Amino acid sequence: MKLIIAEKNDAARQIAERLSTGKPKKDKVYNTAIYRFEWKGEECVTIGLAGHILAPDFCDSVLFDKKLGWYSVTEDGEMLPADIPDGLARPPYDTKRKPFLADGISIKGWKLESLPYLTWAPVIKLPAEKELIRSLKNLAKKSDSVIIATDFDREGELIGSDALNKVREVAPDLPVARAQYSSFTKAEITQAFDNLVSLDQNLADAGESRQHIDLIWGAVLTRYLTLAKFGGFGNVRSAGRVQTPTLALVVERERERMAFVPEDYWQIRGMGAARGAAEDDRFKIAHKTARFTDKNAAETAYGHVDGVATSSRRRRSSPRRPPPRLPPRPRASRLRVPCASPSPSTWPVSSATRVSTIPCTLRRSIWAPW
Repeated sequence: MKLIIAEKNDAARQIAERLSTGKPKKDKVYNTAIYRFEWKGEECVTIGLAGHILAPDFCDSVLFDKKLGWYSVTEDGEMLPADIPDGLARPPYDTKRKPFLADGISIKGWKLESLPYLTWAPVIKLPAEKELIRSLKNLAKKSDSVIIATDFDREGELIGSDALNKVREVAPDLPVARAQYSSFTKAEITQAFDNLVSLDQNLADAGESRQHIDLIWGAVLTRYLTLAKFGGFGNVRSAGRVQTPTLALVVERERERMAFVPEDYWQIRGMGAARGAAEDDRFKIAHKTARFTDKNAAETAYGHVDGVATSSRRRRSSPRRPPPRLPPRPRASRLRVPCASPSPSTWPVSSATRVSTIPCTLRRSIWAPW
């Protein structure tokens, strides 16, 4: 059986409909909808995720050992090194109050003293969709190969990589391929699954880096601003990589709006039409000065047109000059010279010019390279 992993349930359904030789059969694994169908004589099943099935987070604490240095321990007992700067205090601490521990510092609670350590704590990934992960592993055990068919972008590559990691936990040797598509047309889906590629782990790592930055920025600043709020220094609680700069732009624009001082101005406008023209043929007229900031100047300009029923306008035109003639092609040209011209022996002829005389009574001919 071939397992196809899509980013959402709707994508899984559409892929099954485009590839199936017949009508796909909707089924369920636990509480997750799947679609079974046949493609190129092979049994296939598509499953749709719900976006990211893993969420980044921090461990509960960072610990220090003289031999091991700084590290954190996951729920599974895995030790992760922590790159804590040397400038931060190490245990034993002078106090036993939280967040300080005998062998480290707790970063689970929102304490001001733990924020510098939180910035450097290792990031782990925890299940965000446990039911989907359970269904995914169940299908992976019964499959002969897997195709990652998440969205063709950075986030889609990361979602596919996270799903693949969960598949590897139960089927480490399962062959894996990647289907890249940008729309759900039958032609593009067929083209993508006929030309499978490898998962781009570099692109997935770029998406994961974005997750880490969001977590570190958001967690540290949000906790700091929340603590400041509790201390009576402000009302802002939340911060984020995107929302905070956006909020700054909104505040800056609002300050500009509040500082704006309105000024009076005057405009001269009217409606015009040709004599005998229909009502629909009227057109707008405006003074060449779009806005007058001086009322007297506006009234003076208006006085020149107030009550005027007709007006004329002279249009000055200049004759068009003919476009310059293109030079002749680089070949020999024949020129006609009147007989009244000086004799050939007195003409200024370059070394590249050949002069000849044709017997005639009115004209002479010159052959010369142009």
